[in-house]
Amino acid sequence: QQQAATQPSAMPQVQQQAATRQTGQSVAQQTAAQAQALLEQNGHLQPELGQSDPSQFLGQRFAVGWPPLDQPNGRKIAALEESPSMLRHDMLVETRVVGKLIGLGGSTYKELVNKSGCNIFILDREGPPPGCNEAYRLVVLMGYVAQVVKAKEELDKLLAECHESTSRLKLLLGIEANPGELPTGEEVKLLTEAETLVSKVGIETATAFPGLGVVEGRKIAQLLCTKEHIRKDLIVPKVMVGRILGSGGSKFKEIMSTTSCKIFVLDKEGPPPGYEEDQRMVSLIGFESQVQAAENEIESLIQSALRRPQFTLGRPSSYPQPYVDLSYKDHDDEPS
Repeated sequence: QQQAATQPSAMPQVQQQAATRQTGQSVAQQTAAQAQALLEQNGHLQPELGQSDPSQFLGQRFAVGWPPLDQPNGRKIAALEESPSMLRHDMLVETRVVGKLIGLGGSTYKELVNKSGCNIFILDREGPPPGCNEAYRLVVLMGYVAQVVKAKEELDKLLAECHESTSRLKLLLGIEANPGELPTGEEVKLLTEAETLVSKVGIETATAFPGLGVVEGRKIAQLLCTKEHIRKDLIVPKVMVGRILGSGGSKFKEIMSTTSCKIFVLDKEGPPPGYEEDQRMVSLIGFESQVQAAENEIESLIQSALRRPQFTLGRPSSYPQPYVDLSYKDHDDEPS
C-alpha cells in the first residue's frame, strides 16, 4: 500500500523527465536545420553584425542537458545555470575555427573573457553537440545580459573575420564558395592546412605558383616553413623534363640524394603564368648551398643534352638560355 501510495506522486516527476528528454531531442533535431538556415542567409553560422538590437538573439539553446554532468564543463555550466540572474546563450561554430577562438596559448580566449566578463565555454573536447556532425562545436556563453551581449559581439567579429579569410582561401584553392552548402570534410581539412601555411609563411609565398590548390604547392609551402630554407625557380623547356627525371625518376632521385635539395618538377601543373605551353617550372627548396648544388646539377644536365647533335629544342636559334632563374631573391627576373 505504501508503494502504491507513492506511485501517483512519482508519475509527474517521470513525465517531467520524459518531457525534458523529448525537448532535448527536438532541440537537437532542429540544430542542423537552424545552422543550415543561417548559412543560407548569411554565408556563416552567426547572425549578421550591426543588428540594431543585439539582445534579440540572446538565449538561444542548441542543446538541453548538454554537455552532460559527468564532464567538468557540464558541471560548471549547470552550477551557473542555478543562478536566476545568469543567462545562457549557445553559439554553433565550425570546428576548424575553434583554434582561432582560443588563440596561441589561449590568448584570444583570455582576451574575450577579460573584455566581456562573461563565462565562455568552448566545447571542443566534448565533441559535436547532439544532432550535429564533427564539423561543428558548441560555444556556451554564461553571464549577465550585458556580459553575454559583449561576448557575443566580440565572437561575432572573430567569426566574421574567419569567414572572410575562408572566402579568400576558397578562391585561392579553387573551391567554389556556396553559402548554401556546408563545407565537405575534405574541404575543411584543406582549408585548415592552407590557413596554417599562410599564417607561417605569408600569403604571397604560400600562394606562389603552383599554389595551395595542388598537392605540390602545399608541399613547397610546408618546406618553406623551415627557417633559412629558400626557394629558387627555374624555367626549363618541357622537352627537358624527361631528362631531369630520368628513367623511372632515377636522375631526379640521384640529384636530390647528392644535393639534399628538395626538387619539384612541375610538369602536370602546366606552365607558370606568363610562360608558354612548352615551358615548365622546376622549384628547388632547401638551404642556400643545397639549392645552388641542385641548380648546378640541372644546368649541367641540360647543357649536356643541348650539346648532342640529334637534340633540338624545336625553337628558333634566338631562343635564350636553356633555363631562366626565377629566384625570389631577385624579383627583377620575373616575367611581367
